[in-house]
This record gives sequence, structure tokens and C-alpha cells, in this order.
Amino acid sequence: GREYPYQRLNDAWFLVMSGQFHDVAAGTATPRAYQFAWNDDVIALNQFAGVLTGAVQAVASAMNTNAEGIACVVSNQLNRDREDVVEAEAAFPGGAPAAVRVVGPDGKETPSQIANGKVLFVARAPSVGFAVYDIRSGNAEGAKSALSVSENSLENHRYRVRLNSDGDVASIFDKQLQRELLSAPMRLAISTDAPQEYPAWNMDFDQEQAAPRAYVSGPAKIRIAENGPVRVALEVTRETEKSRFVQTVRLSAGEAGNRVEFFDQIDWRTPSANLKAVFPLSAANVNATYNWELGTIERPTAMERQFEVASHHWIDLTDAGGSYGATLLTDVKNGSDKRDDRTLRLTLLRTPGEGAGRSSKSNSFQFSQDWGHHEVLYGIAGHAGDWRSS
Repeated sequence: GREYPYQRLNDAWFLVMSGQFHDVAAGTATPRAYQFAWNDDVIALNQFAGVLTGAVQAVASAMNTNAEGIACVVSNQLNRDREDVVEAEAAFPGGAPAAVRVVGPDGKETPSQIANGKVLFVARAPSVGFAVYDIRSGNAEGAKSALSVSENSLENHRYRVRLNSDGDVASIFDKQLQRELLSAPMRLAISTDAPQEYPAWNMDFDQEQAAPRAYVSGPAKIRIAENGPVRVALEVTRETEKSRFVQTVRLSAGEAGNRVEFFDQIDWRTPSANLKAVFPLSAANVNATYNWELGTIERPTAMERQFEVASHHWIDLTDAGGSYGATLLTDVKNGSDKRDDRTLRLTLLRTPGEGAGRSSKSNSFQFSQDWGHHEVLYGIAGHAGDWRSS
């Protein structure tokens, strides 16, 4: 419906690609360089967002958006049909209501709730397609939900999740597989990270294989953050080694409920350390499968010459018996390690310390690398058989 924005996209990609320079991309440039890189990234993101929004508006303007309440056009960018949770900001005449009803294009109600000032609802849209949903004020009629939440547990149609007194997820039971996905509590680990050579570039095998120097621990403040027919969530707040961690564990209705989500808000001030989300799985295999943009690659358990490795959106560990497995999902972090045949560890943050090898050449900026506020979303999903068939 609109002329293809060639120049706009081309200019935005030039800004993005300039930020792929090895020092900038690796986090080893100086703070001054990041003032420019951050500015370029924001400009590029705004350009891309403008193109996407404009393209969606062009299609939406030709659709029937008549609604009893507020029409919401849902766009699915994937090349397959998709059902997922939509978070929408809706401006209601007279202010936000206490509750909402959401009606789909088939005229049937879909699960909905209000959380943190947004309307949440379960939506379905066709491959690379659109669907119109009607957001109305008022309580949902006869809304039923398979979701439940208590101060230490979450449950939906697929999983039963249990937290221990430390605030860690101690159990993820997959009701479809009839299997426990974890062999031990899922924890946030703080490990000493002070490589002998080039600290901002390297990680040392002996430090990564050593037991973490600390785990994010209590006293844990746990509260129910969301409780509705669309999504339930527990929020766990803790402080360890000068850093503050707020982890929200979420389960959703519909197909989105086939994964357990973790949303971490971290105020990081921990020196000479890295932070990893540790998933000790019940499945065991020497090899794990790592997703790259153009394919996949299998890698074995950590070796001295290859331990911290790259991936794109997911890492899968299928049990050696081939009957089931678990997939770690992320679109914001690309480094991880596999310390043993059962454990996947997603690297979230890193502030390297000063190693003995080149102490005279260390840059003072590295000692506060990654300090500040971070938000990270990742998840885990169980599957039957090999990942290729799931």
C-alpha cells in the first residue's frame, strides 16, 4: 500500500552495521564510543520501527476495523500461524476500566486481563497476516482459565512450576511429557571473571569450570505480580554482592503457555564477575544444538579450547536416549556455556576484573563494564523426541 522505503532502510542498515565493529559489538570500546554507537542504534531502531508501523498501517487502513469498543489490529510477522499473548495500550473514553472483554474476529471472546496498565489478551493471526480484535469495557462473560498461582507456585495447561524458599525455580514439571525438566533448582550464578590476558576480550577455562563464587540468594521477597486468565506471574526480589535482582517467572494461556518465561530486571554493580542463568536439566547429552541465523550447529560439553560459545535464538539439549529434551529460548543474549552434560548456562552480564598477566595494560573502564540497569527475557520449553520433530 506504500512505496518501498529503500533509502530509509538502507540508511538505517548502515548505522546498524557500523556498530558491528569488533570492539563496539563485543563491549570492549570506551564509554565515549558508546555514546555515538547508542545514538546510531536508537536512530536506526526508530527508522525500522517507523517502516514497520507504516507498513502495518497501510494494510490496516484497508481492513474492516469497526468495533463495539476499541479495535486492535494484531500483526503476525512470522511465516507460520501464531497464537500468543498481546500487550496493548488502549485509551478508553472516561479512563481505564477495572476489567475488559476482548472479542476475536470469529465473534468469540478470548482470555483477557489488565496488568500494569496494559490490556493483555490471547490472539491468533495467520502467517504474515493480520487479525482485528475488539477490546471492550466490562467483565469477561464466563471466563474460564487453566492458570493458577500461589506464593510459591504457578500452573497452566502444560507446566507446574514450583519455587523454593530462596526464590529459585526448583521444579518445572511438564504435564504433556509427564517429566520433570530440571535436575536441580534453576539459579542465577555469580562467577569470578578475571582473565590472565586481555580481560575484556577473554574468559578463562579454569574460572568458568570452577564452582560459582556465589548464587543470587535470599532473603527473597516474593509476590504475585499477575493473576488472570491470560498470564500468571511471580516476582522475586533479591540482593547479592552489591547488585539487585528482580526476577519475574511467568506462565501464559494458549500456545504461549508451552514455554516458561523469565523476565529479569537487574541493577548490576558486581566487580570481577559474570552472571549466568543456570538450567540444570534432567535430560543429559554430550552434545547440544545451537541455533544460528542460517542454521544449527552441534557442540560438545565444554572443552578448554571451546567453552563460552555463541548462539542466536535458542539452544537445545535433547536427552541421549532421544525421547525428550528442553530448549532454552532467548532473543537478547548470545553467549553461553555447557559446563557438563546436563547444564546449560546463559551468560547475562559480565564485568571482567584485572588479571595478573597484563595488569599494567588494563583499562579502568573495564572494571565497570555492564554496570547499570538491564532487562532480560528468556525462557525454557520441553519437547518430545528430537528437536527437529518438535
